[in-house]
This record gives sequence, structure tokens and C-alpha cells, in this order.
Amino acid sequence: ILLEDSLKCDRDEVLKVLREENIHCRPGFPPMSAFPMYEQRFPNLVTRNVWRRGMSLASALNLNEEDVDRVCKTLLAAIGVGASCWRRLGCSIN
Repeated sequence: ILLEDSLKCDRDEVLKVLREENIHCRPGFPPMSAFPMYEQRFPNLVTRNVWRRGMSLASALNLNEEDVDRVCKTLLAAIGVGASCWRRLGCSIN
């Protein structure tokens, strides 16, 4: 996923919260132009933003709907989205 710039949360802090809840996640991949073996010929502003704000979430084949709901709730809480938004997105908040 890509955290929108309008969200005032730090991607690494969000990842920390998810990991503390035992949710597998990792930061997005750096752009190829960031590797020393590739010469950067022009600024890659979009790819740098995706690297800075992107993350991968749990995606195992054995995740059930309850697991996905828990990941969604934890993510929404970590980025500061309240329960009214959870309902609008179709998440249960038991």
C-alpha cells in the first residue's frame, strides 16, 4: 500500500505498530536508481515517494477474513483513522 502524503503518520512508525501486533509487513522496495550499480540519470521523484511511503502487508494464502479484518483495523488505528471510517470501509469493529 502507499500512505498518502495527507496522512500525518510516518511509514516506519506504522510498520513498528503492525510488527508489535505480530502482523507481517515490510517497507516498499527502493528504486533501482538508488543502487550503486545503476547510474541515476534524472530525478525519480515518484519512485522515491513510493519508496518513502510504500509498504507491503501480510499476504499469505492461509489468511482468513478475520485475519484480514485484524490487519485492516490495526493499520487504520496506526494511521489514526477512527471507527466511523472503519464502518464506512466495511470493517467490523467488535
